[in-house]
Amino acid sequence: MVKLPSNYFLGLLVTDGHMQFKWRKDKQGYESKIAIYTSYKNEVNTVCKLINYLFNYSPHIRRRMYSFNKRYNYEIIINSKPLVVYLNKSYSIPIGNKSLTLDLPTLPNNSLSKLNFIRGVIDGDGYVGTKRNIGISSGSLLFLNKLKDMLSDFGVSTSEPKFIGTYYAFCIYTSNFSKLYSLLYSSTDYFYLRKKLNWRQILNSY
Repeated sequence: MVKLPSNYFLGLLVTDGHMQFKWRKDKQGYESKIAIYTSYKNEVNTVCKLINYLFNYSPHIRRRMYSFNKRYNYEIIINSKPLVVYLNKSYSIPIGNKSLTLDLPTLPNNSLSKLNFIRGVIDGDGYVGTKRNIGISSGSLLFLNKLKDMLSDFGVSTSEPKFIGTYYAFCIYTSNFSKLYSLLYSSTDYFYLRKKLNWRQILNSY
């Protein structure tokens, strides 16, 4: 997986995704699955386009309505044992439950790859509110601390991660909004338009 958008895919996968590799209930082999979740139909189209570009694969879409949601949740599924094994071995993406112990994946040591990954993380578990608040949340303090260091390498400052009931979160300082926006969106074909527009609205409000 050498195409640059792959690092955006990794960002989505470690935040709003899941990998599974387990013995099937019918004991007829292993069940392998990669899934990414979103509640927005246009974001389903973005992820499907990305998967087709990276892997030449058309994912299966499963739509569900949960009692606590006001909109459908879409599960974008790749059934591929070789890809699950590859992502686990080459990028250290965990298989199974990862929310509390997640670490940064193994990324290429260059700025563009890291920025693609950060944009994927923000699209997955970031919040870009129209009330001038931008930040990232995770169940893993380790992940947030390392992500904070990665952002610092680009001159972007954040608050310290804070525990909020069931997860940790940090905020990106207001003075860094414009700089990070330029870094993340200056040259890319893959992003969640909803969050980019919210970010643009925040910048226009100053």
